[in-house]
Amino acid sequence: MSSNLISPENYPKIGDFYYHYKHFIQNSQQDILFHCYKIIGIAGDAHNDNYTTKFVIYEPISDMNFLNKNNITCYSRPLEEFLEEVNMPEYNYKGKRFSKILDPQIIEKLRQI
Repeated sequence: MSSNLISPENYPKIGDFYYHYKHFIQNSQQDILFHCYKIIGIAGDAHNDNYTTKFVIYEPISDMNFLNKNNITCYSRPLEEFLEEVNMPEYNYKGKRFSKILDPQIIEKLRQI
């Protein structure tokens, strides 16, 4: 699916929080920060004049070790990949790659970090 086929109303919004699917399958401690990310923005490809490929820019809420170790400050992923459904039989998981966090109590805790 092309980014152009995704309605802007369905784009992740700046400041929203999302869990990567690994939060639900590898989080035995029920840590609200585990594989939790904050949306920084939506970017276009500067080498493509019509910006047909859009990218979600996001950062981890707590574990910055991988970013620091690799001298990067955030992640990017194509919009359609960020929003896609995945099938991971090795984890016995089928569902969204990233799920928006909707619980107001969790959102409030994350905003205070």
